[in-house]
Amino acid sequence: MKTPRSPNLKFPPNRTDEQLPEAARYVLAIFLSGAALWMLLTLKMVISPPSNAVLCGDEAAMCCRLCAAFASHYNGGGDPTRTRGPGPEVRLWHQAEDLGGATTSSATLGYNRLAERVDAMPGHDPILPALNDWIGHVGGQEAGMRKRGLISISCLLVLVAPILWIYAFRGVYGINVVLRRGGSIWPTINRDDPRLSPAVRLALSGKVGRPGKLIWTEPRPGFEVGELPILVDDMPVDRLLLARIDPAHWRFSVHSAPAGNHDLDLWMRELRAALVVNGSYFGLKGEPDTPLISNGITMGPVEYEASHGAFVASAQDANVVDLKGKDWRQVFSGKTNAMVSYPLLVDENGLSRAKQSEWLAGRSFVGQDRSGRIIIGTTADAFLSLDRFAELLKISPLDLATALNLDGGPVACQAIDLGVYRRRTCGPQELQVEGRKVRLLQTLLPGDWALPIVLAVSPQ
Repeated sequence: MKTPRSPNLKFPPNRTDEQLPEAARYVLAIFLSGAALWMLLTLKMVISPPSNAVLCGDEAAMCCRLCAAFASHYNGGGDPTRTRGPGPEVRLWHQAEDLGGATTSSATLGYNRLAERVDAMPGHDPILPALNDWIGHVGGQEAGMRKRGLISISCLLVLVAPILWIYAFRGVYGINVVLRRGGSIWPTINRDDPRLSPAVRLALSGKVGRPGKLIWTEPRPGFEVGELPILVDDMPVDRLLLARIDPAHWRFSVHSAPAGNHDLDLWMRELRAALVVNGSYFGLKGEPDTPLISNGITMGPVEYEASHGAFVASAQDANVVDLKGKDWRQVFSGKTNAMVSYPLLVDENGLSRAKQSEWLAGRSFVGQDRSGRIIIGTTADAFLSLDRFAELLKISPLDLATALNLDGGPVACQAIDLGVYRRRTCGPQELQVEGRKVRLLQTLLPGDWALPIVLAVSPQ
């Protein structure tokens, strides 16, 4: 049964006004680049000075040869005793213009017909060799032009077709992926591959971490920061970078940039935020995969079955809500910023809804402690699978009432700028592990990933 939309929720058109100029600029740039390349190659082919000079010089020489041949034939071929008026060959020479016209290709047609008539005449004739040379020359020039034209068109298609394909299936986000990091691959590697961090190799060996000692500091009123060590055999192998924030002093907002042109640093500069962390999941075109509200505008799918959790915020408060048995539309009602995500790492009963997995990646979460403060955390390495992440949070000293997983892997990013305290981290690695098979996510070019969805914290 479909639930009607809440009257206070504003739904945007399919594409926001901000995205349209971005997409139009990319398409226009691609079109103009391809057109410029085509024009350049065409002009090079048609009016290049060396080709033109050679063509004109050779045609002039051929014309001289033909004229000399006709003159010799008209005057008796050099025999002073033989003179005669214009013969059929000379009349045919003039008729060639009428047969072919003025263009190079039609002139060739005319002279081909002339050659056929001359061929039928008896005796040795000096015109035909010269005429055949000229026809062969013009035909060769035309063939060369056609070949260069086909090459230029082929180059244009090779350049433009992949970009159009990416835009058709991935939108502007896909084009930005190629420009920023060249795309991604999943090569299969060994478990002891040197590209893997020591923490990841320990995780692949089956080691399980436990939380260490956590110390909080408060650089700004209502904003605490800390680092929770993750220990294996009493040795730190990873860190959970934490912020504990009082909603009475700080405002929370959700933001989306489907074009894929915002990384962590740009979000920090643009929003002038105290904290930015990656948000929930996004689709192939960078658009939200789950429902969310950004400053009163609802985005993402309208029809969505949510059974894990949601982060919701208004001007007065912020909460992490267990959606089990609840309608997310009702939970979103009256909120100015919100997003659905999954899995719920700690529910209201202290249990986890994360499935067992060996998928290792950088992790981010947003939670709420039993005092009502919002806790945001991001790991520094990729030691944890989702189920182990949930177990770590349950036994940690964070006193969590609820904890909701956010997107992970290379987009698991967090930055803090409080003036007296700064922090920045992004997920270093992501691995798919199935039995003995290990696949490592790698980019073709170095660089941070774009963050299509983020959660930001600013002063009230």
